[in-house]
Amino acid sequence: MSSRRVIALETILVPVGHEAVIKSGLTNRTGITGKDSFVGILTPEKSFLEKHCLAIAKTLVDATNQIIYTRLYNPGPVEVRVYKYTHMALFTPVSRIGPTINLCQQNPAQHVNQVTTDTDTSIVPEHLQLVFDRGCKHLKGEQVEKILKIYFKEPKLFSETRRS
Repeated sequence: MSSRRVIALETILVPVGHEAVIKSGLTNRTGITGKDSFVGILTPEKSFLEKHCLAIAKTLVDATNQIIYTRLYNPGPVEVRVYKYTHMALFTPVSRIGPTINLCQQNPAQHVNQVTTDTDTSIVPEHLQLVFDRGCKHLKGEQVEKILKIYFKEPKLFSETRRS
């Protein structure tokens, strides 16, 4: 599958200093076979950018459902109307996407200000790094290990703001 044009499927007004998401689609879908990739890069078309003075996010999109949602931004001094069937960007299929990583399995979700209870002492949470470096400057191996265990055992002592 070669590059295809991306056109607006609706008319939309983009106010000054605002973003808009416009329903768009690929032209000339005939000839697309089941083996063709519907995942691709959406690249802004230079002529569209120059004529409308709008920014388009260059993104990886999935066009399987024949609809692409294109993100526009109007940094200019006047509102801009994009009319239905306006050519906005190019869709270039990606032939291979690297291995996917299921982040939920490898790195369980954590809440803000929460550190893991992993006792691997080689990892100091970022928000404690400066305190650790200064506090352990003159300590020896076993003493450093004890400080790290406290950091990991009682993370709330070091992550919450204390009130008088």
